[in-house]
Amino acid sequence: MRDDTIYAMFNQLKSVLESMQLGISTALTGEVIQNEALKSILMQKGLLTEEEWVKTVGEVIQKFNNKTADQEQKPELIKPSVEEVAKVEASKDLNEQM
Repeated sequence: MRDDTIYAMFNQLKSVLESMQLGISTALTGEVIQNEALKSILMQKGLLTEEEWVKTVGEVIQKFNNKTADQEQKPELIKPSVEEVAKVEASKDLNEQM
């Protein structure tokens, strides 16, 4: 590839990544604002205290961490099909004959 083609492709990729980053940042900011508004309403109505909020947030984080740890400890095993095993065995036989 020519250098100018590589630079153009790189700049396109950079532009896409920057757009994605902006979209993610905007979405997260919106969620944070919604969560703070909900927290404020619940506290103003006396339905939630700061202590309850902190405790609940801690519990959610702990559940998330436990779920992530469980996923990391249990890798998904993919068993080969009978046909795949047969192909591997056949290729071994061919290699041994050579």
